[in-house]
Amino acid sequence: MNGRQLRFQLHELKAFDGIQSYSLMFSRVTSPVEMEVPSDIPWELNIGGRDEIADHYYPWDFTGLRLFRMGMRTLPVMLRDPNIRIEGLQEMNGGNCVHIVQLIDGVRPFGVWLDPAHDYLPRGIEMVEFPPGKSPRLLHGFDVSEFEKFPDAAGGGDRWFPIRARVRNWVQEIKDFEVTELTINPKIDASRFSIRKDSLPEGVKVTTGSGVSETYTGERRDLWEDRKQLIDAEDRRIALLLRTRIPSPPVGNDATGLLLKAIGAELIGGAKWL
Repeated sequence: MNGRQLRFQLHELKAFDGIQSYSLMFSRVTSPVEMEVPSDIPWELNIGGRDEIADHYYPWDFTGLRLFRMGMRTLPVMLRDPNIRIEGLQEMNGGNCVHIVQLIDGVRPFGVWLDPAHDYLPRGIEMVEFPPGKSPRLLHGFDVSEFEKFPDAAGGGDRWFPIRARVRNWVQEIKDFEVTELTINPKIDASRFSIRKDSLPEGVKVTTGSGVSETYTGERRDLWEDRKQLIDAEDRRIALLLRTRIPSPPVGNDATGLLLKAIGAELIGGAKWL
């Protein structure tokens, strides 16, 4: 099975209304094995008090509308910090940018490169950690390679927004983003920030408060349990496919093999090389 790629396509919907978080999981959209449960149907809804998007990267992180994992700070708030310093002009990702840093005790834990040619939107944002006695470590780096103008629904013509960007972090994870459609400042119904139980079909498990309360839409626990058995059987068939022997580098004339098993996190990305 060396060189074979097992593909998964998953669907999850997240929302946060400022008080409650909502995470709706669907059945697999595609699977490397035959699926007996209908594809891409609502499966489990988790309702809690945690912001479900807090630990995930999104396109607005490249604009400074949110500074990733810096609480409620935005870029305008950060630029009012008394430790902010302007370093001058510097090339960044193809643009001649104003380089601004946060200077604390001689180190720069935060830096941003603002592009005057695109309404001073960031071309780059970096958060850096300085562990005592160790080399600096990039926590999160946001790089923008291209901008495009989109209509502002509130009036005022078009506005620039990053359409191609990449994020890097300290675990060497790299994610590329591409924005193909966008409306800025549209009118949004508040209901879009939550997921109502009465909008779901029968047989969806609803968990509230870290598993404290469990209910089933339409009171169809039986339907959920029947599907759960089928999904568990599918998971077992996938687990068999994910077991393989990967040859280790040869030592002299000898070569050994190591049995490797995939872990859950490897499934999230949608593919596992064997």
